[in-house]
Amino acid sequence: MRAHDGAELRGRRARCALFAEPNRARVRVVAVGQEYGVDEEAVLGGSVEFVLEVDGRRRLEDRVMDVLRVCEMAAAREGLAREAVELAKGPRGCEPDEILIAARLLAYLP
Repeated sequence: MRAHDGAELRGRRARCALFAEPNRARVRVVAVGQEYGVDEEAVLGGSVEFVLEVDGRRRLEDRVMDVLRVCEMAAAREGLAREAVELAKGPRGCEPDEILIAARLLAYLP
């Protein structure tokens, strides 16, 4: 997948095969080189998890656009309403800046 500026977006998708259709999608970010991991509780509960690898050297506004693009793709790919896509907090409950800003922007979209 490509970002709005043509940069390559990398990540992973995790889904439990026991569910014919997911009930939610979760988008979270990890730093380049960080373990992707899987939120097993969420995936076994019927969510599809999208993990976006973010490069901290990219401008913040580009990283925010990347998160929004992945949210849009997650909803379209899984056949979900935009409201069924949630942004996940990072380890120990902290939220990266790109997630905080993307969440605010998504709250204002119709």
